[in-house]
Amino acid sequence: MQSWNKQNPEDAIGSLEDLYGGKLDLEQRIETIRHLDRFFPCSEITPAPQTSSITERLIDLSDLRFKSHDQNLSFQNYLDINCVTGLYILKDGIKVYENYFHGNQSNTPWCAFSVTKSVTSTLVGAAIADGSIYSVNDLVSDYLPQLSVGAYSGVRLEDVLRMSSGVLWDETYGDPQSERRKMLEVKHQQQAGAILDFLKNLDRASEPGYQWKYNTGYTFVVGALLKAAVQRSLAIYLQEKIWHPLGMEFSARWWLDSPMGQEFGGGGIQLRLRDLARFGEFLLKGGLIEGRQILPSDWIKNASSSFKVQGSSIDYGYLFWLVPPDKGPLHQGAFKARGIYGQYLYMNPNENLVVAAFGARPKARAADSPIDDDDFLTSLVQYLS
Repeated sequence: MQSWNKQNPEDAIGSLEDLYGGKLDLEQRIETIRHLDRFFPCSEITPAPQTSSITERLIDLSDLRFKSHDQNLSFQNYLDINCVTGLYILKDGIKVYENYFHGNQSNTPWCAFSVTKSVTSTLVGAAIADGSIYSVNDLVSDYLPQLSVGAYSGVRLEDVLRMSSGVLWDETYGDPQSERRKMLEVKHQQQAGAILDFLKNLDRASEPGYQWKYNTGYTFVVGALLKAAVQRSLAIYLQEKIWHPLGMEFSARWWLDSPMGQEFGGGGIQLRLRDLARFGEFLLKGGLIEGRQILPSDWIKNASSSFKVQGSSIDYGYLFWLVPPDKGPLHQGAFKARGIYGQYLYMNPNENLVVAAFGARPKARAADSPIDDDDFLTSLVQYLS
């Protein structure tokens, strides 16, 4: 199930370092994100033997207006200014909007970046449901003995799912000295086990559970733990548990740490927007596929719940983001998978709404987006109601 297309120097795509450093223009970002499967070996996830159908009742969003950062904005402003390359909306399980921009089409593969983290988290739920993992209270070292010493000693699975294990980490994409960029350097070596060795030897900033810190390294650990628990690759497990049963229309690819190696649990899934929306609908239904419970019945509730660190509430679940309370009651219970440069999957159970988006924004972090996605989503919920 392995495939690897090495980068062609003649292609007009940039390096990952230049992408992370914000050095690419819009056209270069689009071409680079569209072809990120060329940078590393990938596992292949095949389309379902039978594609699930989606009922559609399309609506016009051109009249949608909203306010963000003291600006009065239109729907078209959102698409243009936030460099949206695809937007797909399901309301009550019915497709109400699907459109693509900047040369993308419905069959264009696109890297979802850290949306992958939420896919990995969901597979942990599936592994608990089928008994491969006993509990989120298990120690990481129960499945990865090599982590019984070092930074991850005494860390529980729940600690890494909530990004609160206390390992020292700097996620700054644009800083070559950050741990995030150093992990990329290790990844370029394409040596099996090298990333886990790098992570094991990091320093500790606090005891597990005492600090929340966004850390992509955690999610590589989660992926490695999951592979050890289910005794097969994450791609095969995703295909068996979710991809084929859900009737996914297209194939997908997933970055590996080395040829024939370990999927990168924190990023690197390349897929199509329709299938991402199908995945969101699966989560909205609590992990049900044709009446079969793929996830524990309380998994989505736990995965989309905030928790407290030293008395402060953290709007983060099991590798899912929560919409902050200050965005208003319309988002109560809503949660998101989110990736750099404008990738997201928004699920609002109370409104029975799924929004999937791809983007190519100039800066990596959602906080640096020209228009706040949550402001747009607030107006969208109101508009569709």
